[in-house]
Amino acid sequence: MSALIEELKKEHSEIITLLDKVKELGFYSNEGRKILLSTKDLIILHLKKENEKLYPILRKAAWNDERLKKILNIIARDMENVKNSVLQFYEKYSDASSAFEYAKDYGELLWMIGNRVQREEDILFKEYDNLNQQD
Repeated sequence: MSALIEELKKEHSEIITLLDKVKELGFYSNEGRKILLSTKDLIILHLKKENEKLYPILRKAAWNDERLKKILNIIARDMENVKNSVLQFYEKYSDASSAFEYAKDYGELLWMIGNRVQREEDILFKEYDNLNQQD
């Protein structure tokens, strides 16, 4: 496994762990809220790293690989939806809101991020590592 993929997987794990910690502590606790708001920065930095280091290599390889091009198109559409939803969540909960809405929205956030992480690790990261083995 490449160093980049190991680093991205470590960040995935850290983000999921922190989000689980927020669930455990509760959104309305000072510590839970602080951790939740810090995860926004981690997610943004993680997405930036993927955009700068992972996707350019995959896009370059996709020029000559129709299968990879289709995968990237699907993932890119999905990523835009996930990114927008995550940013909307953090914007909505930058201040206190109703507990019912928060619980529902937080559950959706966890599912969305977990699903995205799984797809990246199962599909994109393997594609990236395959490309690096060909060099």
